[in-house]
Amino acid sequence: MSRPRITYLILAIIGAVAPVIFVAGWQPAQMLLSPSWNHGIALLALTGFAGNECVARKYYLPLVALPVAVVFGLGAGLPLYLFLRSRPLD
Repeated sequence: MSRPRITYLILAIIGAVAPVIFVAGWQPAQMLLSPSWNHGIALLALTGFAGNECVARKYYLPLVALPVAVVFGLGAGLPLYLFLRSRPLD
């Protein structure tokens, strides 16, 4: 596995675990209830980009990162998407 892929995987794990450890009262699906429009817009941008890119590459596994981004936040979803997308295609 390449260094960037390892970095993406580590960042995805940190992004999923950090809200649970550091934010008191963290609830699943916090991104959906977040009052911040920035997070919502960034999530929509990730969804559009990931959808278009997965259709163009005909490789749909990275779309698994979208529900992770909704539940745990962009800090987990975006690095996971980059990790899954950076897999070499045959």
